[in-house]
Amino acid sequence: DMVECAVLGAMGETVSPVEMKNADGFFGYYALHSNRAGELKKMKLSECGGLRILEDHVLVQPGSQVRKFVGANATMGILVLSFETNEAMQRMIRNPQLWIEMEIE
Repeated sequence: DMVECAVLGAMGETVSPVEMKNADGFFGYYALHSNRAGELKKMKLSECGGLRILEDHVLVQPGSQVRKFVGANATMGILVLSFETNEAMQRMIRNPQLWIEMEIE
């Protein structure tokens, strides 16, 4: 576990090598942002086109004020995703409008 290794290393303890396992599938990390500031009226995330949302850490709710993206401090949330194929992953990451619907006023 990476956290355990980081803590042990910081305390000067011996850290055993971390073993990486091969991932079986296609996975992605997606940071949610807005291209404009305002009040979030609606956000809908859809699982479609070979995309599945494994984890969502959405930090805003309808009624929240959101900032225009200018840096990581304006992130609205983080998603961990899986995809059926590499092609589905490329298509969905390049075209978030296919699965993310936001209304901001």
